[in-house]
Formats: sequence, C-alpha cells, structure tokens
Amino acid sequence: MVGVSAQASFDQNLVLNVKKNVVSITTRKNISAYSDNIQSFGTGFIVNKEKGIILTNKHVVGAASIASYEVSFFDGTEVDAQFVYVDPWHDFAFIKVNPKQIPAGTPKLVIAKDEAVLGEPIFIIGKNANQNYSLQTGEISSIYESIGTLPNQSYRISLNARGGASGSPVVNMKGEVVALIHSSDFDNFAFALPMSYANDALVSLLQKKQPSRKHTGMILDYYSLDRAVKYFHFPQEKVDAFMKSYPDSFNRGLRVLEIFKGSPAMDKLQVGDMIWSIEGEEIGPKLYLLEKKLNDLSKDKVKLSVYREGKLLDVEVGLYDLFKTRIKRMVSFGGAVFYERDDFIRKLTNAPEKSVFISNIKEGSSFSGRFPPIPGAQKLFIKISSFSGKPVETLDDLIKVIPELIKMKNFNTSYKNYGVYLAHDNLPVFSHSETCLEVSYNDIDGTPMVYDYDDSTGAWKGKEIPLK
Repeated sequence: MVGVSAQASFDQNLVLNVKKNVVSITTRKNISAYSDNIQSFGTGFIVNKEKGIILTNKHVVGAASIASYEVSFFDGTEVDAQFVYVDPWHDFAFIKVNPKQIPAGTPKLVIAKDEAVLGEPIFIIGKNANQNYSLQTGEISSIYESIGTLPNQSYRISLNARGGASGSPVVNMKGEVVALIHSSDFDNFAFALPMSYANDALVSLLQKKQPSRKHTGMILDYYSLDRAVKYFHFPQEKVDAFMKSYPDSFNRGLRVLEIFKGSPAMDKLQVGDMIWSIEGEEIGPKLYLLEKKLNDLSKDKVKLSVYREGKLLDVEVGLYDLFKTRIKRMVSFGGAVFYERDDFIRKLTNAPEKSVFISNIKEGSSFSGRFPPIPGAQKLFIKISSFSGKPVETLDDLIKVIPELIKMKNFNTSYKNYGVYLAHDNLPVFSHSETCLEVSYNDIDGTPMVYDYDDSTGAWKGKEIPLK
C-alpha cells in the first residue's frame, strides 16, 4: 500500500508541474556498435531550459550509435533533437533541442542538492509501459545499490517501472528531482541514478568542457561486512563502527569484485579487497563520492586504503581517462558493423585493447548467418583476428584489408567467440578458442564506410573507404 499513501500526499499542482517538463523521446538508430538498430522509445526531462538540454538514459539515445532523435512535449509539440553527451560508464546522456521550440509555460525543475533519504515518498512521470506521462508512486527503499554492467551507486525504489519509463525523473515531496530511472525488474522495483552523476557532467558541459572521467579499472559491488568477517577475515570491530556511521548501508561496504586485465588496478588491487578510504578519507558505502574523488584528482594516481585478509593496506593505483576507451570509430562492411572494444565490451569479454568486434549483421548480407549468436539473445561477441591470413588487430588494419577482400570476393576469417554457443547435445561452449569460417562478399551490401566521431561538433562523420 506504499503507492496509494504516497500518491495521496503529493500536491496535484506539483505533479502537473513535473508533467509539463517531462518529454517523450523516439530514437531511430542507423549505425550502432552494439545497440540494436531499431526504433526505440524512452523518457527525458529538461534540465536546462535556456540551452534546451534534456537528460535521459544512455540506452535511450543508444551507446556508440549514429541516430536521430524526436522529442514530444507535454502539449503534443514534436521537434528534432541533437546528441550532446553520453557517459562512458553510467546510464545517462544529454540531448538538446532549440530552446525557442520549448512550449511557453514549460516550468523549470529543481534538482536536489542532497542525497535521497531512505523511506521518503517519491513519484515518477514518464512513458511507463509506453503510455505517455504515466504517474507511478513509491518510496526510496535503498540508497546503496549497484545495478548495471559497469558499477554505479543507484537507488532502489519500490514502484512499477516498465518499458519506456527509462529516463523518468524521480521526484520527492518538495518537488526536487533526486534521481534518474535507468532500469527495473518490471514489477516490484526500479533503480535510479542519483542526480549528482548527471549534475557533475552538466556543470562541465555548460562551461564547454569535457567532463572529467577517470578510473582505476576496479569493478566494485556492495558486500555484506558480516560475510567479509566470516570469509575474508575483516575485523569485527570495524563492522560495529561502520554501522554507527552508515546506518542506511544495510551493513554493506564496497568490495573489489573484478579487475580489468591490463588496467592500472591489475597489479595493485586484489579481488575481495574491501575499499576503506580514498586519499585518507573514509568512504563507507558511498560509491558516487568515491568516483567523484577520482574524477576531481589533478594527479594520475590515487591512494586507496583497503582491507585484505584482515589487514589494512595503503595502495597507490594509477588512473586512466575513460574517454580514451570509448568508441569513436565504426566501420560498415559486408552488411555488418565493426568497432574496437570499449569498457562495456571489456567488462563482458576481457578482450585486449583495440580488439575488433563485429555486430549488427543485416539479414541476407555477406556476413549473415555465419557467426553463432548467444542462445536466446541474438547477440554477438565475436572478435575478429584475421581475414585470409591478414591480421586484424585494429580498425586501421581492417580498413587496409577491405579493398583486397572485395577484390577476392571469397575469403576466410579467423575469430574468437567471447560469448557462448551450443555444441553437440546442446552443451554450452565457452572456450574462446580461435576458429574460422568462410565468407562470400556481395556487392549489394553497399559501399564500405568508416564513421568517425567529432568531439567538437558531437556528430559522426562518414566517408567511403577507397577501394583502389
């Protein structure tokens, strides 16, 4: 009955005010590294009316995608929008419209300065279940969760959020936006990114600067300190002090769950380490604060204190720029898209830097039906190693060999499948062994193209690959 009581406590004018700020977003992807090339829908809301900037999810706009966007306002007005920014790790993005096209009377929303409070009533407005401006109410049931392929601090919210609700604002009783919906279990809970993540990026963007995004390569999760005592010899006396300092943590701290191969953290941290402090400041369960401190550091190393098998150790770990691992180039060839792995694909495959992957193969094209997809998912995690004996270690290697492949017409490719496929008797295969197959190129697949992302304009530029 949480939803009923919460809904009754919200002022109707407050709800209407939020509705007038929320927008519906239609995304049409033409070329994409690993997002499906389909039309999709989501929600967003205006965070800077003067500049026409709208906040939504990365998965709504499409990660590493060449796409067009249409925004629908509360009064039914529909306008085109342009891409502004997508975060390298977290599920948020900005698009923008011409401020003059925003309907008159559209209110500004107040962004909360403080963290959400456990148990406080909230509501969301968005394209829930693909129905525009649906109202859902609930409460903040946890403020320390980490949901997603790459770690983030998320709020768990007790409400129903279905397809299309992604990008909805989470609003408290004071009318402040405290978070951005990014995922759900469809029936009982939704998960939302605290507004601090997007706020930090927006401040930089309004100053015409690229947001600072740094990391060590450690993948963190929330872990029970009682289990840490039992299985990792974490000191019991620290648990008692932790609970007094962070009563809303559900007795969970930050643990190193995985470490990126080849990252600065690889030889410095160990899986199972409990992160205790950063630059001498105790961090507790505050993952957002930890990430902010990494971003704000002016040096290229960070001092972390970790508990490892019961001992407190000081470790200095290097940092890398997350923007240097994002996808900024794609190649279209033979009806497929090729790209170099980013940190998202790195997390899923642990493939080496600059590894070339193939995706989004068009039905009936030269590469169609060649590679085994993940059962039930129709996704590919195929790393290309070579074409007819020519090594493909980077996209530049691929671009160089394409004219020769087109001239051959019939060629072979060796590859590694970082996914899983079913062999005899439906046995799953995870071996990642090198294997090969044959390809017959068909001219109807169109001219091979290379697409490069231009940081100065925020747009992709395509050009034909010379065949002579």
